[in-house]
Amino acid sequence: MYKMIAGNKRGLIFSVLTAGFTSITIQIILLREFLVIFNGNELVYGIILANWMLLTGVGSYLGRRKHTLTHPHRLILLIQLLMAILPVIITFLLYYMRGQLFMPGKMLSVIEVFYISFLLLLPFCLISGILFTLLCTALSEEDGKNRIGSVYGLESIGSMAGGALFNFVLVYYLDSFQSLAIVMAINLVAALGTSFTLKGNWKYATLALAGLLVFTMGHFDPGSRVLHYLFPDQQVLQQRETPYGKLVVTRTGDQLNVYGNGVVLFTTNDVARVEESVHYAMVQRHDPKNVLLIGGGMTGMLDEIRKYAVERVDYVEINPWLVNTEEEFFGPVGDSSVRVHIQDARSFVHQTKGNYDAILINLPEPSTALFNRYYSTEFFKALKDKLADSGIICTGLASTANYMSGEALKTNSVLYNSLRSVFPHVIMIPGGRNFYLASDSALTCRIAEKIDQLGIGTVFVNRFYLNDELVCARGEQAIGTLDIGAGVNRDFKPVAYYHQLRLWLSYFHTGITVPLIIVLVILILSVAGLNPVSQGLFSGGFTSASVEFILIIAFQIIYGYVYQVTGVIIMTFMAGLALGSLRVYRWLPRKDIRSFTLILLTFAVLCILLPFIVKGIAIIQEKIFLVHSFFILLILAFSVLAGVQFKISSLLSTQQPGKLAGRLYAADLAGSAFGALLMAAFLLPLLGIDWSCLILGAMNLLAAMNIYLRRGYNTSTPTG
Repeated sequence: MYKMIAGNKRGLIFSVLTAGFTSITIQIILLREFLVIFNGNELVYGIILANWMLLTGVGSYLGRRKHTLTHPHRLILLIQLLMAILPVIITFLLYYMRGQLFMPGKMLSVIEVFYISFLLLLPFCLISGILFTLLCTALSEEDGKNRIGSVYGLESIGSMAGGALFNFVLVYYLDSFQSLAIVMAINLVAALGTSFTLKGNWKYATLALAGLLVFTMGHFDPGSRVLHYLFPDQQVLQQRETPYGKLVVTRTGDQLNVYGNGVVLFTTNDVARVEESVHYAMVQRHDPKNVLLIGGGMTGMLDEIRKYAVERVDYVEINPWLVNTEEEFFGPVGDSSVRVHIQDARSFVHQTKGNYDAILINLPEPSTALFNRYYSTEFFKALKDKLADSGIICTGLASTANYMSGEALKTNSVLYNSLRSVFPHVIMIPGGRNFYLASDSALTCRIAEKIDQLGIGTVFVNRFYLNDELVCARGEQAIGTLDIGAGVNRDFKPVAYYHQLRLWLSYFHTGITVPLIIVLVILILSVAGLNPVSQGLFSGGFTSASVEFILIIAFQIIYGYVYQVTGVIIMTFMAGLALGSLRVYRWLPRKDIRSFTLILLTFAVLCILLPFIVKGIAIIQEKIFLVHSFFILLILAFSVLAGVQFKISSLLSTQQPGKLAGRLYAADLAGSAFGALLMAAFLLPLLGIDWSCLILGAMNLLAAMNIYLRRGYNTSTPTG
């Protein structure tokens, strides 16, 4: 019944490649847009990614029912057309719903993030999963044998191409809707190819629809229109897509606002915040000459630093587009005393030879794994090595006013303990933020007195607004409430991020325990209904997604410049899946249940060894080529194994290819979904890399043991 389509095998292969290309590209684009709307952290990322994979898995399972359809080949054409159109509609609705259903500035709860992303992703992910199963059936019937593994590998090649195009081309030159238009055009080409294999007027209808869509996208600018839903009552002056996220500049009256991924990076006229960020630290030392400023150059901090007649300021900003935006709206950043470094702060600190009298850190709280690395003991030790005698560093957390809630207390305690583990003198000055000052020499909280002595001109940080006795009393009282037993924050055990995550959840009266229990119950129920091979695939998918996240975070911790490298990691992972499912499996002497079990055991061993390997790599981080090579090899090792595992699983059953493909792909994606969610939101921040990898190893050992104990079961059974 597929012969009209399958007669053109090259067309089918192009359809598979297009499906993989579309899936990964749309996933990247929509994840970026969701994070803009939801002001997301790793938990939000995990929820959206889990919804994506679970819904796609459900779609692939539903695709097993193709034999009940009268014209399944027409369904392939319809899905290709929908995959061209739906991403634009989803993105538009995302902005529209945010602007119309929720008050501006309102933080969305975890429940709201879940159901909004679930509803919006539902149609696209379902048809994407169905298409995978249909194409498996079509290619299998064309060749007269099981081609599930080949479709899996070809889809991975398409995904690799999509990731490469977006990460290295589209993100630099096009906004999200323009990138969606490119993906739309590619899907329309695939749909046209399919329509020409059908009888009737399908090709003319497809051509007409393609022409209408191209005309519509070419004559409207949805990218500009939707921003007005996100920023009502503000004049949008500029929007810019960057590898680091979406930058938007707006005007409200005479105030300029700069947003990064939907979060306010800074606004003009916030004089009090700027003065506090600079003068609390700068007045501590007589005649400071060299200053390192990490972030915050656009806020006006450079102007305040210049009041001390410094000889040199090194301003470090990782996002070059942010600096360009500042220069476009506020004039040149650098001058004879200011040197701008477009680089990750940790990489700069590791490489610089300079010694600084003051290091000012103006970065967001450790609300993500990315920012947590700027609050770890490892980073503070690196900063200490770059301080001159009596040098000082200044960092901070969101203000807690006169009361610290439970999680805010723990986050502040962890930061204070981390600083005290490196510096003998640490004080806290409450203000617009809780500012923490740390040094090897004595510090003072009498800021107003120091400002008067130095004759520094300020608007807010002076004796007219600050009472030194009150400032000192509040700071001492706050430190007195901190928990010295809360532990310290480390690179590979990010407890500050964990407590910050719990603090964020507390805003919605939601703890982390209940969501974790719900996820675990759903996971157990999902796995219980699978047969041993599907359980093994679930474990492999869980492991692959988890390890991919761990390696991204590990690379980020070591080097910092993870944005483009993330694209490389994803591409390498997809290449490994393709290599494993299309080529490497052929090298195995046996392609049976024993080989499948051996892969699970190999996963287990690699997971247990992974923390030692990663920490060993961190020791030799100055050997950049060698470290990069190790990371590539690790990614390939896990992804090739995952590809081989999927291929072997497709050979262990005599079921009809469509039914088998739907079952296996669903199990693989379900495991990946739970792996992405649990590792990003719970395991890594709560337990650290050591215990997280140990759990992954134990999971694969249990899966292998389960297959061994049930080695007599019938692999052709449709159960699960």
